[in-house]
Amino acid sequence: MGPETYFNRLTLDRKGTAYWNGAAVSDAVLNQMLKTVRQLDPAPQLVLQTEMGLSCARLEAVRDKFDTLLDCRKNGRICSEGFRTPDPLPGRVPGPMLDMPYQ
Repeated sequence: MGPETYFNRLTLDRKGTAYWNGAAVSDAVLNQMLKTVRQLDPAPQLVLQTEMGLSCARLEAVRDKFDTLLDCRKNGRICSEGFRTPDPLPGRVPGPMLDMPYQ
């Protein structure tokens, strides 16, 4: 993402609750927001972040929404998962790079 790229953040906590830019949303609201994002020009980047412990079934269900409502597999430039972790503190091992294109 460049400095002028707009993005929205979808976070899933370990219980599976979805947060759109920090605000909890139902699946119905999430569906509507994803449909709205697809219609914007230019489309903002959508970044998916997950909390450790989230069920694989819930993550796959949300990825399926991305595929259905945003067509991320064909238009991967608007979908990604995670952000780069900041540089580690001195003496700490760096964390993984989390700025990955949508698979």
